[in-house]
Amino acid sequence: MTQARERTTIGEALAVGCLATGVSAMTANKMTVETAFRRAWRDWPGASLFKSIRADLARNDITTILYDSERRRTPHIAAWSTEDRGWWTPYLTVEWDMQEAVESIEETSEMSWHSWESLTKAFLDYFKDDELRRDADWRS
Repeated sequence: MTQARERTTIGEALAVGCLATGVSAMTANKMTVETAFRRAWRDWPGASLFKSIRADLARNDITTILYDSERRRTPHIAAWSTEDRGWWTPYLTVEWDMQEAVESIEETSEMSWHSWESLTKAFLDYFKDDELRRDADWRS
């Protein structure tokens, strides 16, 4: 996978993962987002498959991944917006239901959705309640 494809895959999977768990936005505080990603990435078994992605103190790619997600020229199914100042907002770029989005992530990444769910959960677990917005209609 190219670096661009790796970044697109991570950004899409986290966006779909957040939406699938009812998270409609997360704080755009760079330190918080980078720390959450570093901790989740460090323990995620799938990280070794993404050779170009870094999540350490010297370089953390997550804010670049999120920022660039809206500007991709290649086809993609999900992205992140900063239109709501101070928040990263995940959204689908296609009119699909969540199941179709999940299947697309599995197909393009060649990884199970369970693996992506575990990364998303570990990522979101770092945030405090007031650093996440949840969809009022979401039911666990």
